[in-house]
Amino acid sequence: MTLAVDAEQRRIEANWRESGITDTEAKRLLFSFRIPLENALKNMTVAITKGIGLGSAFPELTRQLWEKENE
Repeated sequence: MTLAVDAEQRRIEANWRESGITDTEAKRLLFSFRIPLENALKNMTVAITKGIGLGSAFPELTRQLWEKENE
């Protein structure tokens, strides 16, 4: 679950940066911004299923990406 939540948070933050929001504004929004639960679950489901698909299709590449990102 943490992996999906982290991916969703990074996606939202990237969208904010692309829209021109400053880092200070993004930090404030990070703790106050709320999206409907249905939208969050839908986005996380997409992230999870893409991750499972990637991991199934390319297990060694997935392991390398995971190590680079998390270790």
